[in-house]
Amino acid sequence: MGCTPCKTAAAAKVEEPSASTLLQTTQGQVVEAEAVKAEEQKTDAEMVKETAQLKLQTAEVKQKTAEVKQELEQKQELQQELKQKQAELNQETVELEQELNELMKLTITEVKPKETPAQSCWMGCCDSTFFQLTITARRSNQRRSLLRASG
Repeated sequence: MGCTPCKTAAAAKVEEPSASTLLQTTQGQVVEAEAVKAEEQKTDAEMVKETAQLKLQTAEVKQKTAEVKQELEQKQELQQELKQKQAELNQETVELEQELNELMKLTITEVKPKETPAQSCWMGCCDSTFFQLTITARRSNQRRSLLRASG
């Protein structure tokens, strides 16, 4: 069984591509590889950009969170101060009410001295002010009468 040289050469031509075909295939693969590489670089650049945006947003959120925490702390401090002031005012109010009650007790005892019924009767009937008013009224009436008579 011998090999025929014609069949072997034809088989060799089919099995081995030409140099130009190999060059075109290699160039096509290089172009495809460059396209894939460019796409990957584009994707990497987009991811870097997105990562930078996310970092920026994270920084903004952290800043806002810090501001809100500071405002909350200030509000809590103000509420604490308000509670202290209210407690002080309540204490002062209690003290003032006690002082007022003591003054009212003193005023009531000074205004209403104890009187016996006999003193009230004599004071009303024999009071010098009562007699003074009566005498003054009589003199005024006498003067009017004299003025009418002379006039």
